[in-house]
Amino acid sequence: MIMETNIRKLERKAGASSFGGAFLLKKRSGQSEMIEHMLLVLFIVVVLIVLIFFLSGWQVSQLELAKTQGVSEAALAASKTLGYYPGLVSDPYVFDDASLTALQGLDSFCSYMEQRVGREWFAEVSVLGQGEKKECNSLNYPDRNYWGFCIREGRKVSYSLPANVYRRQAQVFSASIAPRTDLAVLTAGVYNDR
Repeated sequence: MIMETNIRKLERKAGASSFGGAFLLKKRSGQSEMIEHMLLVLFIVVVLIVLIFFLSGWQVSQLELAKTQGVSEAALAASKTLGYYPGLVSDPYVFDDASLTALQGLDSFCSYMEQRVGREWFAEVSVLGQGEKKECNSLNYPDRNYWGFCIREGRKVSYSLPANVYRRQAQVFSASIAPRTDLAVLTAGVYNDR
């Protein structure tokens, strides 16, 4: 009823006939349909943009997860490789202290092991229960309890595994030198600076 009154007012104002009023009514309903279509298209475009951002963010998080898993697997592989490497151990995870000391002094050992373990690796062997860390080298052998290989500053991912250190010159008795095996921890992994 209100709409009819408004249409009649418009007809009188414009001096239009009833045919002109119907034309105005159709024109206004056509405009409202066009606005509805524009709003619908705008809503669909906004939903598509939000969906694109969501999917790209999800893909980036999946790539970061894959990178983290790759670094973690490389660190575990470094730990396992060093625990079984014949140049360092006599039995699995039983490190020979003489071999550790000799190889620690070689600068080429890091690059040699990169071929077997992977790039940017590091390893530390610490004997437990002997106080503070004292790095072992050829001058203070066998009185120390720590060996480090390819150690540098930076973020790293590592695994610490139980190990033993076999010491050939350990305890001196009246008749002979008796070897001993000390409890140790192997910490090996990779640097994750990138």
